[in-house]
Amino acid sequence: MGQMTSMFSSFSGEKWNFEKVLSHSQKSSKELAESREYLIDVREESEIRGSGAIPNAINIPLGHVESALKFPKIFDQIVSGSRPFPDAEGDKLIFTCQSGMRAGRAAVMAQALGYEIVAVYPGSFSVFSSWKILNVILIQ
Repeated sequence: MGQMTSMFSSFSGEKWNFEKVLSHSQKSSKELAESREYLIDVREESEIRGSGAIPNAINIPLGHVESALKFPKIFDQIVSGSRPFPDAEGDKLIFTCQSGMRAGRAAVMAQALGYEIVAVYPGSFSVFSSWKILNVILIQ
């Protein structure tokens, strides 16, 4: 646990809030391409099948993040060609998971690989789903 905490605390990028993630989740395919933002959910596929995912998030399990961000062919296989390989200098990578810990580890990995614009959604899926339910209740 101490090592995971230190990896997350060594992340020096931007932290996204619910409003930014909600806005990203509502973008069209064209808007996503123009935004050059990649919301990457690093949970395992079984977790996503069990609890759902943030719309427009790309699932790359934590164990595959490093190879997916190093090799365009691996990235393309994982995302099934739905998004182009991210540019390390111009595209923004935003990592999310269930609670924020794995997202922080993935962000540190991306920075170590040379990605310059990296962010984390620390509340991650559990907070997003709770806030989304609360917003629906408040709007009605």
